Amino acid sequence: LYAKISSPEIAYKLLQEQSLDLALTQFEYQPSDKNCELLYSEELMCIADREHYGEKDELTLEEFLDAPHVALSHREDEPILVNKRLESLGMNRKVIVKTPYVTTLPSLLSGTNMVTVINQYAADLIIPGTRLKTYHPPIAFSNLQICQIWEERKEHDPGIRWLRGVIQQCMQTRIAPQNPSTSQTGKTQ
Repeated sequence: LYAKISSPEIAYKLLQEQSLDLALTQFEYQPSDKNCELLYSEELMCIADREHYGEKDELTLEEFLDAPHVALSHREDEPILVNKRLESLGMNRKVIVKTPYVTTLPSLLSGTNMVTVINQYAADLIIPGTRLKTYHPPIAFSNLQICQIWEERKEHDPGIRWLRGVIQQCMQTRIAPQNPSTSQTGKTQ
């Protein structure tokens, strides 16, 4: 297996060049491509230190824009989804730290006024036992659509079909957060 973090556009290009047989990628929307399968959809949330922002459910727009941000990004090849959305609204955030590692967030955010935007599943995994809390963002972000895509010539390849099935099964039985019935916001899912 070859793993590379890239944009959906680069993944499609590599598939067409036959440099890849299968790609897992995130979209802001689910493509209508017949060689694309939605694995799961993920809501974006803010996480921050509850001692600084309190027990409320949502950050205000002023808090969100005034706070220093930790940008979680695995890619250098295009702007981060959150930044693109803010720019489309004529806004921007103050990114002071950029990391590809979710596991660094508790130590970066705890005891500070910094904020990050992260998917709900990852937040539920890293928040227990910390001072952090999830907050709904004051701006609507598209849910992340995590999909597997493949080149049309590989549609009937038995090995690729098997691998797609294994990946789909793994995604459906992901390790659940410690309490899958409620998130840190206290809302039933």
